[in-house]
Amino acid sequence: MAFPKRIEMLLFYKLVVSAFLLSSLLNLNSCSYGNPSSTLKTARILMGTLIEITVVGPQDKLQETTDAALAEIKRIEDLASFHKETELTEINKRAGISPVRVKPELVSLIERALEISKLTDGAFDPTIGAIALLWNFSESEAPRLPGKDEIDQALKKVGWQKVEISTDKNEVFLPEKGMALDLGGIAKCYAVNRAEEVIKSKGIKSALINAGGDIAAFGGKEPGVPWKVGIQDPRDNSGIAAVVEVESGLVFTSGDYERFFEKNGKRYHHILDPKTGYPATRAESVTIVAPDGTRVEGLPAAIFVLGPKEGMRLLSKFKDVSCLIIDPDGKIIISPNAGSLFQVRR
Repeated sequence: MAFPKRIEMLLFYKLVVSAFLLSSLLNLNSCSYGNPSSTLKTARILMGTLIEITVVGPQDKLQETTDAALAEIKRIEDLASFHKETELTEINKRAGISPVRVKPELVSLIERALEISKLTDGAFDPTIGAIALLWNFSESEAPRLPGKDEIDQALKKVGWQKVEISTDKNEVFLPEKGMALDLGGIAKCYAVNRAEEVIKSKGIKSALINAGGDIAAFGGKEPGVPWKVGIQDPRDNSGIAAVVEVESGLVFTSGDYERFFEKNGKRYHHILDPKTGYPATRAESVTIVAPDGTRVEGLPAAIFVLGPKEGMRLLSKFKDVSCLIIDPDGKIIISPNAGSLFQVRR
């Protein structure tokens, strides 16, 4: 499968298929809680993916709540997108020139990215932006296969330790020209968490937010009935590799099927290894399940880069977080602490 000229159409098709799979599993009714509660399900493309929000509660609150949650996700996109004109891209433009004063929220998000970088020994690194620009896995353009010399030069600009932050001034500085921050590995997870907080603030007791495989759920589908979330088979757009049931919690996934192209029979995808500059090769997908409110942004991408053995070692540092990895041979590997959480479907 290769990217067509209009890549956005392929992306939309793949997202619609994923949404259909999830919708089939949820099997939502218009009155999941019985009178007077209703269910409203809304979808919109934001942050380069399909955002699908399902809320259950009083009918007069549902539209207002959904609109507020989507507005919050759009706000995060406008703050931290790597592909649009944002405060983040301004930092990148001023690399090697001068610090950039930004909102405290963006400073906190960058600091979190650097924390994950340290914890994962650079398997997750937000300065991968210099490499990401070469591959051009953008939201609306076709990607490209960079030359080795290009990648070698860009790798010199990668290094999370180089980022300079002045917290008291809310300034961020990339000291070398050509450096670039890409927060794609954590911004979507952060946006999902923020949307969940907005929904809860409206008094809604049950909801599910799905941002292209990054999911936050709470309250159950109905009292005593958990939400069912399908984990896509990386090599079958219409297939489910496993199902996980959650009443309240986070289900975050990184997969090589989200954005990719093939050339000479080889797959090139958007999850890049900061140490090599090429797409990571030790997994097809990684799904983690964590309790509500757990800080696990960036963890699926880091485990994807590390692969099953090192990834499971990293996972042990996170309390109450379970994981399902599909390795390059299609084998499913589940963390020992998961128990019967994951229901394998193949």
